[in-house]
Amino acid sequence: MKKIFPIAAIALSAMAAGCSSDNDNGPKDPTRDAISFANPYVANSINQREVATKANVTEFKVWGFVNQPDSYVFSDNTVTKTGNEWTVDRLEYWYLNQKYYFTGLAPIDESVTFTPLDASAIATDGTYTGGGTINFNNRVAEGEEDLIYAFTNPAITHTSLENIQPVGMTFNHMLSQVTFQFKNEVSKATILEIGNLTLKTTPSEGSIDMASAEKAWTVKEGDVPFDIVDIDTENTKTTGSKQFAETELAGSEPVFIIPASAEYTITFNVIVRNGSQIMDTYTHTVSLPPVEFEKGNSYRFTATLNPQNLNPEHELEPIKFTVETVNNWIQNPDMPIN
Repeated sequence: MKKIFPIAAIALSAMAAGCSSDNDNGPKDPTRDAISFANPYVANSINQREVATKANVTEFKVWGFVNQPDSYVFSDNTVTKTGNEWTVDRLEYWYLNQKYYFTGLAPIDESVTFTPLDASAIATDGTYTGGGTINFNNRVAEGEEDLIYAFTNPAITHTSLENIQPVGMTFNHMLSQVTFQFKNEVSKATILEIGNLTLKTTPSEGSIDMASAEKAWTVKEGDVPFDIVDIDTENTKTTGSKQFAETELAGSEPVFIIPASAEYTITFNVIVRNGSQIMDTYTHTVSLPPVEFEKGNSYRFTATLNPQNLNPEHELEPIKFTVETVNNWIQNPDMPIN
């Protein structure tokens, strides 16, 4: 499984546009009043590892139109962070008293495409709440990529060229994240090992119209299983499986899914050990409870393994003891006393 890599860039400090006073006798700065981007912020953080944050985002795609979607300033251009500065791969300039709308999207790879608004979407009142339609292929992303989106609403309008600041982008997470946790409540001598954990029947592709009122995902037919190969226990990461004793917790790596109503299932193996001895291996298929997944939310499902459910076929039979009899004392012959 491929590893997630840092995606989409977002800066913490402003990148000021180059300035040159009208009374300055020196040469004019060619970047004066150029449209630039900075101060982006990732909203709705789901507080899990390997997600897009304002600290690790380093680039994003940008689209932008003036007044209405038949006048694009930027179209599928790239904004990149170098040090503390953000630069666009094409220089454009502000004009006064015009309404500018900008869309930001990341990651920049083959899992994401964007269809911006066109002239057919011109609003009669001149206002827009989204920049177009996101198409996401989670089979390509393998459940390992966060997807973030930003739209500057209300529009940005300048009445003066003095003190123009970079466009601040506030990004939101467009996917849900799920993790799975297991607790061992079998017995003191029992060590459990979870392996081959797979999340099944998740939608593989979806689209979402960010200019619509609902802003809800529409998923296509087809599903994609995700093999969850990393299991963590007490901050120790292993690949494939992890042994954990009674009362310990073992948690899976997170997986990003397209928020949709679906019947999700997971499969996994449980290897049962007593010391160095493998006692048995059980294969489980478990349906998840119904959940209305929402964008930008993280969900953790916890399963407790105990003698009643460790073996999916039947409960464990406890080891019991009884007293059959107590033999009489054997009388030793008298021993001589010296």
